[in-house]
Amino acid sequence: MTTTRFPIRLDPVRGEAFDSWIDAYAQRLLIPGRDLAAALGVPEKLVRLRGCNVAKGDPNLDPEQIARRACGIDPAAVRDLWSGLSRYDRLIAEHLARAASCPGAVGWFARVLRPMVSSRWCPSCLHENGGRWLAAWRLPWQLACPTHQTMLASHCPACGGTQRNAGLRAKYVPDLLTTCACPTAGPAGHLDRRCRHDLTIATTVARAPAALIALQAEMALILDTAVTDEHALKLIDRLVDLLIIATRVGLDLRAIDRDRRNMQKILTGPLAEAHAALSHPTGSAMRAIATNDPARHPGALPQAWDGVSPELAAILLQHRDRLLSPTKRLRYHSMTATARGLEGIDLTTRLKTLPLALWPDWSIRLRPPTIAPDTFRIAAAIALCLPGSTDALQTISDRWPGPRNRQRMVMFGRRVTADPHGTAILAALCGLADHLDTGGAPINYERRRALAGEIEILNRRAWRVICRADGVCAGLDRRHMHARLWLWETLTGGLPRQSPQTLRLRTPEFLRDHARFALALPATTARRLNEHARQLLDAHGCQREPIAWSPRFTDIDPDQLPGPDPDAIAPRAVHLAIAESRTARHAADKLGITIAHLHYIIRVHPSEIDALTLSTAAPRVRFAALLGADKLTQLIDHGTSLRQIEATYNINRRTLHDELVTHDIRVPPKNRRTRLRRNPRSTDCPTNPDQDPLAEEVSVHL
Repeated sequence: MTTTRFPIRLDPVRGEAFDSWIDAYAQRLLIPGRDLAAALGVPEKLVRLRGCNVAKGDPNLDPEQIARRACGIDPAAVRDLWSGLSRYDRLIAEHLARAASCPGAVGWFARVLRPMVSSRWCPSCLHENGGRWLAAWRLPWQLACPTHQTMLASHCPACGGTQRNAGLRAKYVPDLLTTCACPTAGPAGHLDRRCRHDLTIATTVARAPAALIALQAEMALILDTAVTDEHALKLIDRLVDLLIIATRVGLDLRAIDRDRRNMQKILTGPLAEAHAALSHPTGSAMRAIATNDPARHPGALPQAWDGVSPELAAILLQHRDRLLSPTKRLRYHSMTATARGLEGIDLTTRLKTLPLALWPDWSIRLRPPTIAPDTFRIAAAIALCLPGSTDALQTISDRWPGPRNRQRMVMFGRRVTADPHGTAILAALCGLADHLDTGGAPINYERRRALAGEIEILNRRAWRVICRADGVCAGLDRRHMHARLWLWETLTGGLPRQSPQTLRLRTPEFLRDHARFALALPATTARRLNEHARQLLDAHGCQREPIAWSPRFTDIDPDQLPGPDPDAIAPRAVHLAIAESRTARHAADKLGITIAHLHYIIRVHPSEIDALTLSTAAPRVRFAALLGADKLTQLIDHGTSLRQIEATYNINRRTLHDELVTHDIRVPPKNRRTRLRRNPRSTDCPTNPDQDPLAEEVSVHL
């Protein structure tokens, strides 16, 4: 045929299949379908395939050419004839590959997802549109017509044959758009032996279940090319979820392979029930389906649920939360709104963001009264390695940098689960782990732990300098060990009992004495110890790290947690209670808080030096308070002599020398003053009293 443009046009119907349009166009032109397809530019290989493959089209099809030869119809409408079904077939390939890993699921996933060789039909629709067959009727799960709310027909009522499973016809046969084209028994030859039963007449009209109609209406856009691939993929994910749920409510997988002719009957009931359950994800029906597990030790997501979407996985995990052990609840976030499968976090990266013990403020919020504070802090820090991790608990325990105790972890899980706030505690731990994975931590605790074990944190001389500057007694070696251990806690975030043996005495009363030392530590001494910690960090490449840190996020309701807000109490009230009470226990009972809460307030909120106390303090204390490292360095750099500084602040040479050593300031040579006098014009020599950097200090402090 040499005609390149037909004088008669036939616009496609919305949702029509490509093979149906060619047949309808060929009937209009009174020519065979294959001849019309060849004239329109359809590849010969595609023309000779079965109707299902023709309906899916071919990447080499040129919609512009076909539209131009078909009397100038809309090219976009021509492209839509095959692009929707072709895209659907491409997107489900991933799900079919995933089903291949599930034993016994390959066959039925392909049967229920891939387009069928034959086509179902709605008699009413076929009568109204004049014999135009829709592409959606080739989908196995398309069981009902949302327009007429009736079940689709799949077999001819007269002969029982299926429709449109053959390819395009090589000969012209009239009036086969709405009649059965299946051949009947008898001699062949040139006689027309087709059934020709009118398919627009339904012998029995079966009403479709409401849930099934809702499913078909929800999936109506799955072949619509106007929607994006992302939206179509979400619809396919939901379709696969429905099919998997259907297997849990009565869908027999083997029956589909045994009886393909009754696939519609096999799918109708389970699919309708599955859609009704999934439409109410928090309802009792979905809960019964999700928790129907006879296993003695239920898994988080049994093998029967392999291949579900992340959305359905979250629903299942939330329903199965109460069946799971504390370890699995943490791994899968099953008690949170972000429940999900295991993504396999990097344990090495997670350990860098974790201290040896849970941050004290979070321990105050989360600790149930049935667990000791130190035990909870250690176990909770280890538990932060579980969310999202695929590593075994033994592997996590072996890689934990501090002391390990498996029995402690078992007891931790049992007591947290038994607590009325147990779910909120586990949810908070999952939230902390997600916060660390998303935003990280400004402190590399792994490097801090290595650093604290390699260097001398606080030598005896530096401790004496700090004590002399604050006017307190340095004490014996034991007090120095307490100060050194206090610094180790600050740097590593660990507990005193987790420290190396070289930092503490092996006596039972040492830890009790250290607790009293921490509460009685003067605020100025604590401030100087923090300054010393800052110098250590700066000297070893940790300039950008804060001295201490704790996560801050507001995704958890504090009213659901067992403990109070650690920052709700006024620090001054804590300081007064400690000063007026004989023991720490009395002070804590007076404030209605725990001793751990008391230690947290003292460490985070040290009391400031009062101005009246400063005026009556010893000279070395006043000197350390009024003149910091920056100001002292500035005076030395401007050529101010040590004798001038001593006279200004009323201190002796030894105190000044100790202060210079404490701040790592180079002590000027003895003949520096002489050299400065030799060059009176130098700007570094303060010969003019008005330019003396000590003039303002003298007027204020002398």
